[in-house]
Amino acid sequence: MWLATHTASVVEGVAEGARVDLGEVWTFDGASSMATWLVNRYQLAPRTAADWVRVGNAIQDLPAIRAAYQAGRMSWDQVRAVTRIATPETDDELAAEAPGTPVRDLNRLAREIDLRRSEEHTSEL
Repeated sequence: MWLATHTASVVEGVAEGARVDLGEVWTFDGASSMATWLVNRYQLAPRTAADWVRVGNAIQDLPAIRAAYQAGRMSWDQVRAVTRIATPETDDELAAEAPGTPVRDLNRLAREIDLRRSEEHTSEL
């Protein structure tokens, strides 16, 4: 129960961050990006802030992953890995498979897909 309550509040936090990012409200404080604003405001590591922003933006278009995370079926590390590779077309499948998949396997899959996408992009140039 604690995990579900905790993740529900984190989901709302990163979702609110995504809304703030879209509105570029962080510019009012002179920040160059939402991640930079988070680093300065909350003393986060740059990587953590970037992940909060990226995941928050990603889950706006991934309702099944968002729901799985919000219900406590996925950890932060799982959702962080899965949102690197998920698309609206793969949302349902990944939301169903990721909760039972070790984080190291999700990270490996994300690296492989990132590499493949990078190679495809390079070959298109």
